[in-house]
Amino acid sequence: ATCMTGNTKPTRPLLLVEPVCELDCPPPVFPPKGYERNGDFFLCADGYGGEPAIRCVMDAAAGCISRMELSGCKPLQRCAVPKLDRCKYDFDSCAAVQPGGSTC
Repeated sequence: ATCMTGNTKPTRPLLLVEPVCELDCPPPVFPPKGYERNGDFFLCADGYGGEPAIRCVMDAAAGCISRMELSGCKPLQRCAVPKLDRCKYDFDSCAAVQPGGSTC
């Protein structure tokens, strides 16, 4: 930061030019639960779905080091049973239908 030459205003802030930095974010040695590595890419592991996203963050708690953060993969969940007339429709076998699985 610099102070302008000939400054006469005590309230004038310093001129700040922020540096341009590029963080080095090595991938985790062991991917977190729900992710698997395929070469340079990450995929959702079996039993998880979504779109994996990678973000480089500064970890102040670990001494201001950069680390890769993964997000986007969530555990697969069963769908809710429709709220229709149970006297007309038999949904008893629907509670066991897994995502992408058979119909009931």
